[in-house]
Amino acid sequence: MALQRLEAACLVRPQSLMVRFDADHFLLFDGEGRWIDAFEAGTLYKRGLDGRVLQKRKGVRRWLSREERALLHETVWQSADKALSAYRVGGLTARAIASDSGDFFSFGDIESWLKCCIAYEPQRLLEEEKRFREVYTPIPILPPDDYNAFIVQATQGCSYNRCTFCSFYRGEPFRVKEGTAFQAHVQRALAFHGKGMTRHRWIFLGDGDALMVPQTQLLDYFDILHALLPIAPTTLSKKERVAWAQQVPGRMIGIDAFMDTFRVAFKQVSEWEVLRQHGLDRVYLGVESGYDPLRHFLNKPGSADQVMEMIYRLKAAGVHVGLIFMIGVGGDLFAEGHYTASVQLVRRLALDRQDHLYLSPFYPQAGTPYVSVAEKEGIRPWEERRMQAELRRFYRGFAAVTAAPVSVYDLEEFIYQ
Repeated sequence: MALQRLEAACLVRPQSLMVRFDADHFLLFDGEGRWIDAFEAGTLYKRGLDGRVLQKRKGVRRWLSREERALLHETVWQSADKALSAYRVGGLTARAIASDSGDFFSFGDIESWLKCCIAYEPQRLLEEEKRFREVYTPIPILPPDDYNAFIVQATQGCSYNRCTFCSFYRGEPFRVKEGTAFQAHVQRALAFHGKGMTRHRWIFLGDGDALMVPQTQLLDYFDILHALLPIAPTTLSKKERVAWAQQVPGRMIGIDAFMDTFRVAFKQVSEWEVLRQHGLDRVYLGVESGYDPLRHFLNKPGSADQVMEMIYRLKAAGVHVGLIFMIGVGGDLFAEGHYTASVQLVRRLALDRQDHLYLSPFYPQAGTPYVSVAEKEGIRPWEERRMQAELRRFYRGFAAVTAAPVSVYDLEEFIYQ
């Protein structure tokens, strides 16, 4: 990765600094000066806060080794240093983009920001990986709309953790943080993100099943978050909350979280209403399928009717939902039942434009029980062409029966930035 040419501009937004060398070369930095994206000649590099780097080029993706990351950090650092030198002598133009409140960064801020960027020397970026692990346990999954959320881990792991297909929390016991431990965790997370908090607009309450903890403890978590972060008043409409958060970098629109679909008895509508009044905006549910035989095959507790009841309670409380369906799971053996029952389930749900449906391509993970169980049943993983055809079929089927947006959710590309 060369990134030698300096023909264009620094572009400053309240949440990020872009150094654009030409149409095919740019670097993107967060408020702390840590690089997060780098693009050159058709290749995109995305650096996660945990230190991992994903390389994407023409549909091919791979994770860089530690040695490759170190070399890339060096190249980015040298490019940032050259950008600062060029800016000081007028060889690099600059343009500031206003925040939604109308405030501009001054050009003097650009120089200060570039100094922060070059302060993150390659070794310091590698050491950030250790800092991240001191704050967070591994973050294996987030919903697509929350990839840039401010994550706080109220729990660790998954309270069920027996779905045959899931590898995210294998061997990890489920733990729940007490109030004081959670508050200390949030404070450490805020210190780690630093000025990078300006990139975040949502709070995600993790890990995989945080909303199953007792209501009083959940409310303690929410009170701690409100004490430490500016969160939009829930008396405002969704549109007004978004506008409120955009006025000042660092303001939060609301709180999102995962919840298991079979825990319908854990919360009544009134309890969900209280959580909404405390900032809960969207709950993501791993429905996987509306076909009960397939759910049973996956060792996924509950039924499609229980999924409906859970969604009814959330919607009745004014909480939006994000529903995740796995495409290709169960192979040809379950394909028709999976599609037909899932479309029927979505048809029966009173979803609106504030909800979301996600189609997640399923690729069996080595070491999970699904692999051996599927092999016994003669179920083979699909080739990419078959997967893409089924994604299109589900997309058309869902789009025909609901107003909720439908999009693809590719777990293979998740990286927390």
